[in-house]
Amino acid sequence: MADSDKRKGRKNNKKGAQQQQPHPTPQTVASRADHPLTNEEYIDTHAHVHWTVERITAYKALPIHEAVAQFRHEYFPKNFAACVNVLCDPLSFTSLTDDWRKLVEASDFMYIACGMHPHYASMYTDETERDILAVMQHPRAVAFGEMGLDYNRMNSPREMQREVFIRQIVAALPLGKPIVIHTRDAEEDTLEIMEAHIPSHWKIHVHCYTGSEGFARTLLQKFENCFVGFTGVITNASAADLQAVVKDAVPLDRILLETDTPYMPPAGTGAKGGKGKFSHCGMIPYVAAKIAELKGLDLDVVMRATRENAKRMYGI
Repeated sequence: MADSDKRKGRKNNKKGAQQQQPHPTPQTVASRADHPLTNEEYIDTHAHVHWTVERITAYKALPIHEAVAQFRHEYFPKNFAACVNVLCDPLSFTSLTDDWRKLVEASDFMYIACGMHPHYASMYTDETERDILAVMQHPRAVAFGEMGLDYNRMNSPREMQREVFIRQIVAALPLGKPIVIHTRDAEEDTLEIMEAHIPSHWKIHVHCYTGSEGFARTLLQKFENCFVGFTGVITNASAADLQAVVKDAVPLDRILLETDTPYMPPAGTGAKGGKGKFSHCGMIPYVAAKIAELKGLDLDVVMRATRENAKRMYGI
């Protein structure tokens, strides 16, 4: 999940930076149509599709699983293969409703991750943990999270965030599944907890990365199966520092593509559905195009490499 200010990226100290625009794009790309940039198959490794459809006025009257099916038909190109849909607030995975189950079982393209976002750490209870573990038993559950620390908004007290982060790691390890980490303005504490509680060989997805070059290099050095997820934030002119991380600090074989939909549409894009612009899984190629530009690579090379990375991380 992202905060609204994520789209700004890291602070850019270069005054007068020009807005960098991706290739021209329509607001939507019809399902089963070619994407205008590439035909290479891809996976969106971090999405909140259930939240995205809630923003589209036309879908209000539909059950969630029908809304998502319509959403895919109207917005995703044919080279979209799958997404990891992340349930990270207690209402999305509570045992009081089985909406999440209806959604994933009606959506052949969807896998799920489940955990408690640090914003909601103060709501974490024994019952919440049981609900998460119940979701994790589903055959399409591929990761535990997102979990971690967010000192930017401080929606939950710092010590409570740390406690819940550790508690979820302890609950996740016996399952043997990858861990998805959210970290914002908390590099030192995040690294301290990871080093103390996560084995160095564990599969880790540090999602929607907006941190420093040094932190990225340290994570990749200390955790051999750590991958870094990048979103539409990297396309913004204000994200020069983050673009340097992509270019210089994270090799292609450790990058995952994600939209974190409905947040942070790539620069020059953004679909409209009733509550302003939003991103969606059809926009992944624009993130890949920026990575290709920054690294001086062909777009399809980036698409193929990151598709393989998703397979290595999630087995899909």
